[in-house]
Amino acid sequence: MSNITKDRNYYQATTGDLGFRKLSAGDTTPNGEKYRFIVCLQEANVNVESEVGDSLTGQILPTGMTLFGRFTEVQCYEGVVLAYISE
Repeated sequence: MSNITKDRNYYQATTGDLGFRKLSAGDTTPNGEKYRFIVCLQEANVNVESEVGDSLTGQILPTGMTLFGRFTEVQCYEGVVLAYISE
């Protein structure tokens, strides 16, 4: 984000301006990507690695829940989630 000069550009880049990964049962995010939030589209069982703070293992997310943070890996074992990519 070194080329961001306006607040609005920062917020776009950190809230999905770079797209998302749709993860279903058995999917894992690729190495090297980071994520700002995860939205649960269908009740899901996930592992989430946090860049700062605690990580979650075997966490059940109800449909409609959103996790906010700075994540480096998301694994989905059941259900469907969207992981929004950030820099």
